[in-house]
Amino acid sequence: MAQPQKHPLRTLSEQEKRELKRLVKASSERLDVVRRAKALEAVAAGKSFTQAAQQAGFCERRRRRQVSSPLQ
Repeated sequence: MAQPQKHPLRTLSEQEKRELKRLVKASSERLDVVRRAKALEAVAAGKSFTQAAQQAGFCERRRRRQVSSPLQ
């Protein structure tokens, strides 16, 4: 059984959700920004940090750091 997240992501506002969607679709945005936006969308949808990082394409050793710190 998985342990609950120590620092869960706060609830995103509608404006933040729209901005994340825009970043994910932006072809001119930096890759790290797009990956982080994808990971945040996944966590907001209920995925664990690890699942969100895998879905966004982060490498194994950077997953926890990249996903867990963005919007606290």
